[in-house]
Amino acid sequence: MNLLGKNSQNKKVSFSIFKLPNALAISLPFLLLLAGIVYAASVFSFEAEEASFPNSDPIDIGTDPNASGRKYIKFKTPTTMPASKKFNYFQDFQIKLSGTMESILYPIRNFQQWKGQFAWQSVKSDANPSVLSSSVFTFTAGGDTDANSEATIVLNNIAASQGAFHLHLGGMSFNTITPEQSWCNYVNFYDYPKNSTPRFPFGFPYEIVSGETEDNGPYGLIDNFASCLPHSGTAFGPLPGGSLYAKEYYFDYAGLARIILISPDLTFGSETYDYSSGAHRTWLTNTIDSARSQNIPWVVVGMHKNCITMGVKSCEISQSLMNLLIEKKVDLVLQGGEHSYQRSKQLAINPNCTGVSANTYNSDCVTEDGLDGELTKDAGTVFVIVGTTGAGFQGVNTSDSEAPYFARWMGNANNVSICNNPTSGCTARKGFLKATVTDTQLVANYVGVTNGNFSDGFTISAPLPTPTPSPTPTPPPDTTPPVVSNGSPTIELPEGTTFTTISATTDENATCRYDSAPDISYPLMRWPFAATGGTSHSSLVTGLEDGTSYTIYVKCADTLGNVNTTDYNFTFSVAAPTCVTLPTNTGTATLILSFDQGTYKVWSRIMSAGDSSNSYYLQVDGGCAMNVSDLNGMPVNTWTWVDYQDGVTSDKTEVTLTAGTHTVKLIGREADTKVDRVIFTSDLACVPNGKGDNCAAPTSSDATAPTVSITSPSNGAIVQRNSSVTIDATASDNVGVTKVEFRANNSALCSDLSAPYSCAWQVGNKPNASYTLSSKAFDAAGNTSTTSITVYSSQ
Repeated sequence: MNLLGKNSQNKKVSFSIFKLPNALAISLPFLLLLAGIVYAASVFSFEAEEASFPNSDPIDIGTDPNASGRKYIKFKTPTTMPASKKFNYFQDFQIKLSGTMESILYPIRNFQQWKGQFAWQSVKSDANPSVLSSSVFTFTAGGDTDANSEATIVLNNIAASQGAFHLHLGGMSFNTITPEQSWCNYVNFYDYPKNSTPRFPFGFPYEIVSGETEDNGPYGLIDNFASCLPHSGTAFGPLPGGSLYAKEYYFDYAGLARIILISPDLTFGSETYDYSSGAHRTWLTNTIDSARSQNIPWVVVGMHKNCITMGVKSCEISQSLMNLLIEKKVDLVLQGGEHSYQRSKQLAINPNCTGVSANTYNSDCVTEDGLDGELTKDAGTVFVIVGTTGAGFQGVNTSDSEAPYFARWMGNANNVSICNNPTSGCTARKGFLKATVTDTQLVANYVGVTNGNFSDGFTISAPLPTPTPSPTPTPPPDTTPPVVSNGSPTIELPEGTTFTTISATTDENATCRYDSAPDISYPLMRWPFAATGGTSHSSLVTGLEDGTSYTIYVKCADTLGNVNTTDYNFTFSVAAPTCVTLPTNTGTATLILSFDQGTYKVWSRIMSAGDSSNSYYLQVDGGCAMNVSDLNGMPVNTWTWVDYQDGVTSDKTEVTLTAGTHTVKLIGREADTKVDRVIFTSDLACVPNGKGDNCAAPTSSDATAPTVSITSPSNGAIVQRNSSVTIDATASDNVGVTKVEFRANNSALCSDLSAPYSCAWQVGNKPNASYTLSSKAFDAAGNTSTTSITVYSSQ
C-alpha cells in the first residue's frame, strides 16, 4: 500500500505501508493520499484513493464524487460475527511515514453548563476560589419553594441580595412545574418559560439538597434537579472526595465557613440515609472535625427534615443526629420541611443536659435564649427552620411540648398568622434567611418579602480575646525543629482529578515549604504552603494527570528558626483512566506518524447511512480510544465534518502530542460508516469547508535531493559467487529520508525505510561476472538521488 503525502515544500513524498506479521498471508493493496505533513497550520490528513480487499475483510473503499478523493473508507460487519457482538476481529495494518508538525499553544478552557445555557470560560490552573480568603461574605438560605407568585417574589429578592451563594433546603417544584429542567429554568430566569433574562449571574452557586418530595419522588427526582442546578465547581472547585452533590456533600468558603448539606431520613433508590450510626454518621463526624482541625471558624449544616419543632411534624432525623450536631457545637443548623419559620434558642450538652429529647423540654439544655438576638459563639447550637420560600404556610403550635426550645416563630394556619415578633399584631410573610459571615461574627436576618410584618434577626459573636497573662520567666532556648505529621492526601484520587489540596500539620507554629524532589534544603525548596504559619499547613497543587503517583517532601521552620534537616514525605496518586474495550474484527488501519510537540484537533469527514452507521474509534499511542460520532443529528448520505466524540459537540477530538513518532489507529465501530478524510491540525480555529482543503496543507516547495552512498561492499570488490552479501548504505536529507531502494544490475532487490539502510543480495553462480549495485534515496518531498558501484564474482 502506498501513501502519497504533501507538505509545505510543494513536492510529493512517497510512503510505504505493510501488514503486521500475523497478517502477511492476506494481500491488501490500496492507495491513501496523506495530506498536510508540514505546513504553517500543521495538519495531517488522508484520502481514500483506491483499494481492494478480500470479501472476508470487514473494511472496504467506496466511491462518491463528493468525497475529497472520490473514495472513502467503509467499515463492514463480518458475516461470521455473532449477532450479540459486532466487534471482534480485523487484521492490523501499519503505515510508516515521517514528517514534522509545528506546535501551537492552546489555552486551557473549561466548558461549563449553567442553567441550560452554555458558555466558554477561561480557568487559571494556579488558583481555586474555594481556598481564597476573604474577610466577609454573605449567603442566603431557605426551602420549600414551589412555583407560584410568592415564590417568584422570594427568588427575585434572593437574586437581588447578591449573596455569595444560596442554599436550597429541599422542597423544589411540588409538581407545579414539570419536568425538573423546566422548574430549574423557572428558578434561573425572570421570564420563564421564555428563558431569555437570567435571574442570577452566570455561574451563581445555587446549591441544593434533597427534600422528602425529591428523594424517590413524588415531585421529581433529586438527580434530575442536580443536573440542571449543578454544584458550582467554578466558585468552589470540585467537591471533596466522598461527597455526593444534592445528597451529602460540603464545601468551604473564603476560609471562613464550612457548609455541610445532608439528607437524613431520605431514601435514594433502596438506600435510606441514616445518621444515627454507620457510614453516614462517620462521614458527618469527620467532616465537622476536619473543619475544626483546619481552624475554619464557622460550621453550618443544612438539611430538609427536622427533629424538635413546634410545627406539624415530629422528630424525623433522629434524636441521635440532633444531639451529635449539638455535641460537636455546630454553629448553625438550617432546615426546611416545615412550611414555617422557627429559630431555636442556643442549645448545648452539659452535665445537666446529656442530650435534647423530642417531646420534652429541659431548660438545662438552653445556654442562651437569644430573645435579644445576641448569642455567643461556641456556647451552643442554633436551629433555624426556613421553609418559607414559596410553598403554602403551615401552622405552629405555641402549646407544643417543644415550643419552649424556640425564641422566634412564624406560621399561618387557616389564614390566621401565628408569630411572635412583633409581639402584637404580628402577621406572617414569605421570605428567606440572609447571613453575613466574618471570622468573629455570623449576623443572620429573616428577609420577609411578601405582605406581612414578621421579622427576626440574631448575631452569633466570638467572645472577646482572653487578656494577656502576666509575663512568665523565659524558658530555656528552643533548639528543636517542628515535628511534621498528618500529610494528606495519601490515597488514590479519582480518574480525571487535575488538582487537589495537600496538607500537613506541625506540633508547633511553623512556616513550611515543599518540593517534589527529596533532600533539598529548606530555603531552596520551590514552593511555600499557601496557608502556613500555624500548625495546619495547606496548598493547592494543580496539573495532576491520570495514572500518575506524586510524592510531596516537606520541611518546616518554627518561629525561632529551627529547621527540619530531613524530609517528611507522603504520597498520593491519580487513578488511571478507564478505557472502552475495542472491537477486534471491525477493521483497523494503523499509522505511525511523526509530529512536532503541540495540541491537535482531529476532523473526520463521515457519511452516515443511518443512526447505526455514523461512528468509528480513533486511538493515539494505545491510549483510550475516542468514539468519533454524531449520535442523532448527522444528515443521512451526506458528507459531514465531525470534530467531537460520543455525539457531544463540546467534547472535542483533540490530542496533545510530544515531538516525535506517534501511532494512530482508525478502528471500525458501526457497520456501513464511511470515512473520506481525516485531518490532524494544530490550527484549532480552522473549520473544514467542502472537502477540507482549507484546513489541509499546501503543496511542498522542498527541491533539495537527499545524498546517498554505498559503504559496503566497496567499489571493485570481489564477492563470493553463490553467496549472500549485505549491501550497506548511508543517506541524509535537509528534511528527512523516507526510504532507500537497492538494485543489482537494475533489478529491484529491496527497500529500507529507516537508518541504518541495508539489503541482502544473493550473488549469482557465474564466475568472474560483473555486477552493478545501486542505491536510491527518497526524501519527504519526492526528491531522489542514486549512487552505484561495480563488484565482481569470484572464479
